[in-house]
Amino acid sequence: SGDVGIGTTAPVSALDVNRNGALSTTVLSLWNTNTNWEAESLIATQVDTVRSASTRFGTIQSNATGPSFIVKTGTTGSETEKFRITNSGKIGVGTTAPDHTFSVNGAMTIANRDWFYFENGTTTYDAAIGTDPSGSYGGAGNLNFLTNNGGWSTSMVLQRTTGFLGVGQPSPAVRLDISGTQRITSYSPCSSGSG
Repeated sequence: SGDVGIGTTAPVSALDVNRNGALSTTVLSLWNTNTNWEAESLIATQVDTVRSASTRFGTIQSNATGPSFIVKTGTTGSETEKFRITNSGKIGVGTTAPDHTFSVNGAMTIANRDWFYFENGTTTYDAAIGTDPSGSYGGAGNLNFLTNNGGWSTSMVLQRTTGFLGVGQPSPAVRLDISGTQRITSYSPCSSGSG
């Protein structure tokens, strides 16, 4: 079949490398002594009938000046960076200079109306923001702000269809629906009117 096996007599792919070693054992090392940026592509992928660098549409690079692990797509000379992992462990999507653990430049999609959880440094979650896939905290599709103090509760909910905001009220019935004691330290009188 033309498959090459290293450390195995039964390769199952074009290149099959097998090494039985300790956890820290490196199986495959890729090295480029040329530190010029354009020469730092370690892996290039393409699907074409003719092997040509000009038709490749995927590269994995290692930036010697960063250093960073970088994934790009596009043809030679016009590759577009998709994401990178810096040597400090920061991940950047749509940005070449992530300043937080996970930095995104552009819109994001969270499928299935799921949650963002905020952990307190252990395995306990203090808060969550999401659109309530189960419909248990203010209704599926609404923007819900939850807190966890021995159990999850709805602190605030913004209804998707009406725009009503509920504070301590998972089912707001008016534009601003507050359940519990309120305190206003200052206010400006407004003219009467509808709406």
